[in-house]
Amino acid sequence: MNDMPFVHLMKSPYCYYVFDVNTNSIVRVSKELYEYLLNEQQGRNPLSTVEIEREKTSLMEKGYLKTKHPKEIDNPNIDDMEYLFTHHLRQLVLQVTQQCNFRCSYCPYTVGDDYVQRGHSANRMDWETAKAAIDFFADRTRDVPSPAISFYGGEPLLEKDLIIRCVEYCKKRFAGKNLIFSMTTNASLLTEELARYFLKSHFKLMISLDGPPEIHDRNRRIASNGEGSFRAVYDTVMSLAEKIPGFLSCIDFNAVVDPQNDISKVNRFFSNQLSQANHIRAGLVDPPPGTTLYFSPEYQQKQKTQELLAMLAVEGYVDPQKLPLIAKNEYEQIKDNINKMSPHMQLPDRMMHGGPCIPGYRKLFVTTTGTLLPCEKCSETSEEMNIGNLNDGFDFENIKKLMNGGNRVEQDCKDCWAIENCDICGVKVDGIHDPRELRRICRSSRLNFEHRLNQIIALREMEEGGLSE
Repeated sequence: MNDMPFVHLMKSPYCYYVFDVNTNSIVRVSKELYEYLLNEQQGRNPLSTVEIEREKTSLMEKGYLKTKHPKEIDNPNIDDMEYLFTHHLRQLVLQVTQQCNFRCSYCPYTVGDDYVQRGHSANRMDWETAKAAIDFFADRTRDVPSPAISFYGGEPLLEKDLIIRCVEYCKKRFAGKNLIFSMTTNASLLTEELARYFLKSHFKLMISLDGPPEIHDRNRRIASNGEGSFRAVYDTVMSLAEKIPGFLSCIDFNAVVDPQNDISKVNRFFSNQLSQANHIRAGLVDPPPGTTLYFSPEYQQKQKTQELLAMLAVEGYVDPQKLPLIAKNEYEQIKDNINKMSPHMQLPDRMMHGGPCIPGYRKLFVTTTGTLLPCEKCSETSEEMNIGNLNDGFDFENIKKLMNGGNRVEQDCKDCWAIENCDICGVKVDGIHDPRELRRICRSSRLNFEHRLNQIIALREMEEGGLSE
């Protein structure tokens, strides 16, 4: 039985803190109490004083410094599975093709070896499979007023006729509901006729565009000739935006940030060339399995500048709408992280670490052949990620395994100070069963959360003027 307070110790250049695990709260403490708790965690016998005991008592009376750890690592959402999978599926993603007219260097399918991930192929979804997937999903959305239908590839516009047929069928099949349509596309095959149809059907198009030509073309190339794809994407979108009023309003841009590139150029491009765009999202590239990213000192310095701008915007010193792209995305992430820090009384006896989703509930990905996966990030060659098929339905045993991934290192999870804020989902540990490798991934997740906590601490100290008590 662990009788020490379940806390994580932190300090800034100015003050000392504990992250109180049971209440999900950051609490400022004295240097003396910090050192007392540090000695206690390191197995030394700390010397207490009247002041330390008084501070401990005060914090405990406020509900902090509890010693409780979860007793059981088990996902409580399993109790709701019957209802969720019968009446409350939320989003269907149809993989209408596995082919693409681009070859992007960091695309998991470009580097796919048919073992870790599939490669590009000529496989396409036929109408019978698409209709079966739509019916399967529709039968399980009784209590969802706004079900979402998404189209994915490969490049989905290679199957534009199938997409239109699906949309028209969905409008009838989901009559009376507020349907939401979306598509992830490189936009190179968009025509004026298609663009007008998507706008009329209230589509949201996620278009991949990494920045100016010298950056975009570095990683995103046309499959047929190996040339850069910037002009095929940018010129198409801008031409349609001129011809069709309101077309830009249905577009979100996704910029993949490669740390080898100059993020200042990315910021300038989106500020100058696409300032009228509805929303632009930027995210760091996911390296292929077995590789890591190199972050140059120049990149790290510029990234820290973007983070500082974002924090100033959170505090109201900078207009968020005037932030450059990378800083704006950082701003939105910080705001989201702050909202996630919802305090409560204590940890429950039964819980799962924060990473796993309910596979297939929020998003159900259907491959060209009718296999069911939790999302588009899953490896299509992985048995662990396979949660069923259209003919046989859901494989609930496999779904439960994915939901209970923490059982692989159960005691580690029970004693982990970041358990509630862990970001490890099934995709991140797919095929990994060696406890040493799992613990390496766990350490990385804790570092990510600690960075979030440090941001929140810095923001608080900005509000308080740094050293004020």
